[in-house]
Amino acid sequence: MKKIALFDIDKTLIPYDSFLKWIALVLKKNKSKWLKIPGLALGGFTAIGKPEKLTRYKEKWLSLADGLAEEEIAELSEKFVKERIIPDLKPGVEEKIKQYKDSGYTIIFATASPEVYFRYLAEYFEVDYFFGTQAQNCGGKWKIVGQNCKGQEKIRRISEKLSENEINKAESVGFSDSMSDYPFSRLVKSFHLVDKKYWKTVKSFIQ
Repeated sequence: MKKIALFDIDKTLIPYDSFLKWIALVLKKNKSKWLKIPGLALGGFTAIGKPEKLTRYKEKWLSLADGLAEEEIAELSEKFVKERIIPDLKPGVEEKIKQYKDSGYTIIFATASPEVYFRYLAEYFEVDYFFGTQAQNCGGKWKIVGQNCKGQEKIRRISEKLSENEINKAESVGFSDSMSDYPFSRLVKSFHLVDKKYWKTVKSFIQ
């Protein structure tokens, strides 16, 4: 059985939400899309707490990349992670992940942000499993595949790769900045809520 160390990314490993920062880079290449921003900014309130609406709302933001080829997005995304995300990792994060690796844990990253850029962070850490919101280029338009990878959707995605019977829950741990990830507790004995700005635990839930 595998003992797992399960990590959210935004505001957990880094001190901010990465998606809009990535979008800002996309807009530097896709300047004509700036005109869509006011409408998008106003539309988020109706999506709060509604998974399906949140998925479609995120897809509208992702549409700001429409017209950019997969190769352009890949190049932009790899640069974003190397030059922005990795330098901005909270102090202590790399040491903690290494500690769990050296102790024989299976490392899992699970994030609501798009896989198109965070896959480069997963590669950097050489994690065992990585789950994010999936997107693909469909005839020049960027679309979300499936659901926004948040809350219960993270658990569903993980369970497609690892059944609960394969996990040594008694020795497994999870980390997030948000109680929306409390469903991690289905898979881990100890769930640690971390500070949004610093790598420190503010509350632990032990089953």
